[in-house]
Order: sequence, then structure tokens, then C-alpha cells
Amino acid sequence: MSFNPKPQRFFDCEKKRTAFVPDAYFYDYCNALLPSSKDFWITDIDLYIRDRNNNFMFIEKKCNNSTPSKCQAISYQILHALIMKSDGCGKLELPYFNINNWQYYGYHLLQFEGTTFEDGKISFDGKDISIQELTDIMSFNSKKVKVIARN
Repeated sequence: MSFNPKPQRFFDCEKKRTAFVPDAYFYDYCNALLPSSKDFWITDIDLYIRDRNNNFMFIEKKCNNSTPSKCQAISYQILHALIMKSDGCGKLELPYFNINNWQYYGYHLLQFEGTTFEDGKISFDGKDISIQELTDIMSFNSKKVKVIARN
């Protein structure tokens, strides 16, 4: 019996499918474990922004002007629909926090022409914006985003 100093890994990390997920190794690991990639989808949430006043929104960030895949778009639509369905249906009670008032500003698509806001144009929900406008949107200080559900 020979000694192998390298730990056994599920598969070779050098063969990642994508570099555009926070943990590509775990992503590939889950895809290998789930019964079929045609029946199970993994979607990371790029940005969930919430402020002290419980204003919140989801933002999907894409580089090179790409768009969400169909599977990713459907996953976000499910989250969006659940939040919209809860509008006015009562208080949201969490074990350690009682959140009686929240305002949902929706699901949005943030696209960079390059890879960041520094190397090209910025598009928010299909409209070109400036870095300052993006900052205002993400701070809930813009008329470009409005409350669409509340409790």
C-alpha cells in the first residue's frame, strides 16, 4: 500500500465548467451529485440589498452585456412571485427578529459592457446609467426603482 499525501478530491478542480460562480468547485460538485442537470438548477443570488429600514431588492449582475439563462430567470421569477404574493398577507415573523415593515423594490438586471463599472457602460434594466445613478439605485434613493410590494 502506498501513501498518497494529496487529499482525495471529488474531481479535478482544474476542469471547472465556469469561473463565473462564487464557488465553482462546489457548483460542479452539486451538478455531479444531483440526478440530472436537465432537472435541477443551481442559481446564485448576485446581490440582495437591504437597508436599515427593511427596503430590499434583488439584482442579477452580468458582465459583457450577457443576460440570465432561462433557468436562472425562472428561479428569480419564482422568488419575485413569492414576495409579490405575500403583499399585505400579514406580518413576517422571524425567530430572533420581528420585521413588521418591509418594502420590496423588485428584481433587476445590472449589466456591464465589460467586466465592471470601470471598463465600459453600465445598464440597469436595459437602460444606460452612470455610476452615481447606480449608487442611488442601490441606496434606495432613485426614482428609477419604486416600491412594488410592502408589508
